[in-house]
Amino acid sequence: IMDGQPSKSILLYGKTGVGKTVSTKYLLNHLKTDIKKYRDVDLTTVWVLCENTNTSYQLAASIINSLREPENHIRPTGYPAEDMYQMMYRELDALGGHTVIVLDEVDNLQSDDKLLYELPRARANGRIENVRVTVIGISNDLKFKDNLRQKVKSSLAQQELLFPPYDANQLREILYARADQAFQEGVLTDGVIPLCAAFAAQDIGDARQALTLLRE
Repeated sequence: IMDGQPSKSILLYGKTGVGKTVSTKYLLNHLKTDIKKYRDVDLTTVWVLCENTNTSYQLAASIINSLREPENHIRPTGYPAEDMYQMMYRELDALGGHTVIVLDEVDNLQSDDKLLYELPRARANGRIENVRVTVIGISNDLKFKDNLRQKVKSSLAQQELLFPPYDANQLREILYARADQAFQEGVLTDGVIPLCAAFAAQDIGDARQALTLLRE
């Protein structure tokens, strides 16, 4: 993207609370900063939380509304499906440059994977001309990739990255870093953080769970 070249779409997967979303936001912020400093590339990011989005039609409407001002938002019903898709591609193509579309909790679209296949290939298939699109899919379902159709898998998961659960040592490091900012000196006894880290590691290695335990 820094060089204005095509980039592969990527699928990030792992259990909840292991850093998939925060890592993606962190790196996209760095990308935006570096492009402003060093390159003349137009970059747009679109973030869609797919928690309540389970069809390609709804996804297209969410992408359109992410790119429009609130007063120009559309209802996610009432349009012929192909009209909705064409409207979405027109909105994307008008951006130019490069657009990164992040589909958080992408596994909710598994039953209707039309756009999971088409979006990464939109330029190659002539749906868009002026913009390059990269799709980042984020899933908490470790088996999501295995249940995708092969053509969708080859389109969405051109690269894959598994986020493993945190172990107790890693959770302790996270909690100590947060505790340094959260608590006055002497508030915590020595055993609190190791105990919270151990409980969370025994479960699913979820950093959010470890932080909740520490807060309690």
